[in-house]
Amino acid sequence: TLEYLDADPFVLFGIDDSITQKALARLEIQPHLLCSTHRPTLDEWFSYLKADPVMDQGVEWVVQSFAETELPTPWTCYKGVGSIVCYVNHTDNCVTWKHPFYDYFAQLLQYCRTGPAEEIKKIRVNRLIWSYETATMSSGGHVDPLLSPEYVEQLGEIFAVDLAEHPYLVRPVKAFLKQFAHDYRVKEDISRD
Repeated sequence: TLEYLDADPFVLFGIDDSITQKALARLEIQPHLLCSTHRPTLDEWFSYLKADPVMDQGVEWVVQSFAETELPTPWTCYKGVGSIVCYVNHTDNCVTWKHPFYDYFAQLLQYCRTGPAEEIKKIRVNRLIWSYETATMSSGGHVDPLLSPEYVEQLGEIFAVDLAEHPYLVRPVKAFLKQFAHDYRVKEDISRD
């Protein structure tokens, strides 16, 4: 057994194995989400999207949204070997390191880094409404109303309004949120027809 321990560590731990080498080569080119604890941290999500928490401070909401996005049916995920998150499509039993919405959020991040501020605000408000609609559908309608303090505060953040400092703006923000939600629903109904 001592001879076994004297072996080359690359051989001993399987690093020179051809399958391991292919996986290591794949790690260099393919995005992958590392998870050091039971859930990926925000910094790990930043790394996965090839974003920098300091340089991308204005668009951290994209990374946060990505981290909070539910996997679509029939996808699930698990933490695989080497603490890499793996995604499984149960329809075709495909296993991948790539989140089903990775391309969407990578493109959104790239656009938000360079896009016009007004367009980015529209995207953020649209995502806020979309998140609300998704939460409502997944919970069977048992969600705080859209005009709850949580969503009003998020809208204030989008428009860089400190509602605690300027409480008189709460009512206009609520009115805007209500109107935008109505327009969103009407637009969704039109697009379904």
